[in-house]
Amino acid sequence: MTQTRSRRPRVCGRTGVLGDCALTVLGALFFSATAQASESELLSLSLEDLLNVPISTASTYSQSQASAPANVIVLTAQDIRRYGWKDLADALRTVPGFQATSDRRYQYLGIRGMMPPKDVNSRVLILINGQRVNENIYGSAVLGGAFPLDLALVDRIEIIPGSGSAIYGGNAMFGIVNLITRTGRDFSGGEAEVTLGTHGRKSLRLSGGQASGDTEWVLSASGLHDRGGSYWLRDFRPDSMTPAASDAENWKRLFGQWSQGGWTAQLIHGNRLKHVPTGPDSSITGDPYNRDRDIYTLGQLQYERPLDNGWMTSRLFLGQFDFSNGRRDSFYPMLTEAVLGRRVDKYVDSEASGRWWGGDHRVLYTGFAHHSLLMGVEFQADTRQSFRMRDTLAARGIPIADEESTDATQGKRVGLYAQDEWKISERFSVTLGGRVDRYMAGDSRDATGFSPRLSAVYAYSTAQTFKLIYGTAYRPASPTEVKYNPVRPERVRNLEALWQHRYSPSAQGSLSLYHDVLSHPIEPDPSFDLVAKAGEDPSLNGAPVRVTGLEYSLLYNLPRRIDARLSYTWNRVRQAGQAPDRAPAQALKANLWVPFMERWWFSAEAQAVSASRAGQGTDRVAGHAIANLGLGYTHPGLGLTVQALLANAFDQRYNDPLSRPTSQVVGPENSVTRTQLPQDGRTWSLRLTKTF
Repeated sequence: MTQTRSRRPRVCGRTGVLGDCALTVLGALFFSATAQASESELLSLSLEDLLNVPISTASTYSQSQASAPANVIVLTAQDIRRYGWKDLADALRTVPGFQATSDRRYQYLGIRGMMPPKDVNSRVLILINGQRVNENIYGSAVLGGAFPLDLALVDRIEIIPGSGSAIYGGNAMFGIVNLITRTGRDFSGGEAEVTLGTHGRKSLRLSGGQASGDTEWVLSASGLHDRGGSYWLRDFRPDSMTPAASDAENWKRLFGQWSQGGWTAQLIHGNRLKHVPTGPDSSITGDPYNRDRDIYTLGQLQYERPLDNGWMTSRLFLGQFDFSNGRRDSFYPMLTEAVLGRRVDKYVDSEASGRWWGGDHRVLYTGFAHHSLLMGVEFQADTRQSFRMRDTLAARGIPIADEESTDATQGKRVGLYAQDEWKISERFSVTLGGRVDRYMAGDSRDATGFSPRLSAVYAYSTAQTFKLIYGTAYRPASPTEVKYNPVRPERVRNLEALWQHRYSPSAQGSLSLYHDVLSHPIEPDPSFDLVAKAGEDPSLNGAPVRVTGLEYSLLYNLPRRIDARLSYTWNRVRQAGQAPDRAPAQALKANLWVPFMERWWFSAEAQAVSASRAGQGTDRVAGHAIANLGLGYTHPGLGLTVQALLANAFDQRYNDPLSRPTSQVVGPENSVTRTQLPQDGRTWSLRLTKTF
C-alpha cells in the first residue's frame, strides 16, 4: 500500500528545490533523448503542425496563434495521449505559470502567483466547446474527478493566461481554459479504455462516433472507483493512519454531441462522490461520514452560418449544479462530555443547488477593408441559487435534536461586447475591444462593470513576433461571498509583453514579461473563528495584490521525432508588503517524449516548484521536485494501445499549501490547525485502449 507521510518534505541539496534536485531530474530526462528513436509517425505532430493549429478562444473566431491578440498555449490530443494525463489538473500543471494544489477534496488552480485564500477556481473561466463550466453558486470550476468531461474526449485545450473579460465577462480574470472536444470524424468507430492503478483504482470508458456527410455524432460513458489510500496525519492522529475508505472516490460521466449542417447539440453530465480523510471544517479526521458529492449537467444548442461578409453564431445553454456535503463535528463530543457527562455527536449536512439558462448571439463582420469587427450580446438567468444546512445532534447514534437553515436567491446578468481587429499592414495589427456587464440580483451584488482590451501584434519577420497586451477583468461577489457581509466587486488589470522567436524549423522560444494588479480581492475574514463557527464564512475586501514576473518557454523537435519542452517562471507577488500564501516565486518544468522501435515510446515530465507560505503567512511550505514517467506501445493493425505510468516516480515527499487553514478540536481545551497537507508518493497506473 502506498503511504503518504506528513513529515517535513525532503529538499534536494543545499541549493534548494530549483538546484541539485531539479537539475538532476531534468538532466536525466534530456540525457535520455540521445537514445535511438524511430522515424515512424507514431502520434506525431511536428512543431510546424502544432503552431498552425487554429485557435478560437482569444476572440471567439478562428485565428492563427501568431496573429491572436493574446498569449495562447495549446495542448493537443497528441499531448494527452503521450503523457497519459488522467484529468485536467494533470494537463494544466505542465503549462508555464500554472500550478495546481490539492486538499484531497478538490484541486485548486493558481496562475502566475495569483491564488487568493479560499479561491475555488472562481477567477479562472473554464469552457467546454465555448460553454461555461463555472457554476452559479460559488462561481467555481472543478479540475479533478469532479470535472464532468473525460480528457480522452478532448481534441485540444486552448489556454490564455491573463484577463479575458472583454469577451467572456465574469470569472475570466486570471485566465481562460477552453476544451475543444473530438468530433465524429476523429472517432469513425468505437473506443474502449480500461485503467487500473494504485489503491484499487479502476476505470472504464466506452466511446464512439461517426461522420456521414455533414452529420456527426459522439457518445461516451465512463466510470471510476478508487477505494483510496491510508495516510499519516501526525498533527491530528499521531498514533494511527486514516482508514483507506475515508479517501475513496467514485464518479460517472456521460457525454453526447450531434451536429448537422450549422447545428450542434451537446450534453455533458458528471456525478462524483468523494470521501474526505483530512478533517475539513472542524470535522473528525478520517471519519467515514465526511464526504462531498458534486453533480454537473450542462447542455447547449448552437447554430452558426456564414454571411456575405462574415459569420454568425447563436447559442442557447443551460446548466445544473448540485452539491452536498456531510461531516461529523469534532467540537461537540468534547464539549458535551465536559458539560453533560456524555458524548453527543453533531452531524452537519449542507446542500447547494444551482440552475441557470441563457443565450448569446454574436456576429463577425469583415466587410470593411482590413477590419474584423465582432459584436455580441449574452444573457444568463440564475433561476436557482439555494443553500441548505442541517445540524443533527445524536447520542449513541440516536437523533435527539436537529436544526435547519435555508437561503435562496436568484439573479441575472446581461453583457454587451464589441471588438475590432485592425490589420494596419501585413506585419502590424491592433485589436481594441470592450464589454459592459450588468449584474442584477436584488442585493449587494448588483453592479455594472466595464472591461476594456487593447493589444498590438507586430511580426518583425517570419521568425519573430512581438505582442503588447492590456486588459482588465471584473468579478462581482458570488452568493456565498455576500451571505454574511456585503463586499465590493474585485477587478484585475493585466499588462503583458510577449516575444516569440522561431529559432529554426524545429525550435521556438517564447518570453513573456507581465504585471498584474488585483484590486479589492474578495477574501475570507482572517479574524473569524473557524472552530467555534464552522460552516459560516464571512468575506471582506483585502489589500491589493501586485504581481510582476516573467516566463520563458522552449518547444523543440529533436531529431528522430523526439519532442522536448522546457519552461521557467519567476514571480514577485506582494500584498500589504509581503508575499501572500500559495505564491511560489519560481517554477521549472520539462516534458520529453521519445519514440523508439517503431511502436514504442517513452515519456517523462519534471516539475520543480520553490517554497511558498501558508496559514496567513505563519507557516512555510518547502519546495519540491517530482518526475512522472511513462512507457507506451501501440499496434495500429490491432487498434491497441497500452501505457504504463509512474506518477512521482522517485517517491518524493512533499506538501501542498491549503487554501485556508483547517482547524479541529482534539481535546476539551485544545485545537490544532493544519496549513499544509502531504501529497501522494509514488503511484502507478496501467491503461489499455482499444479502437474498433
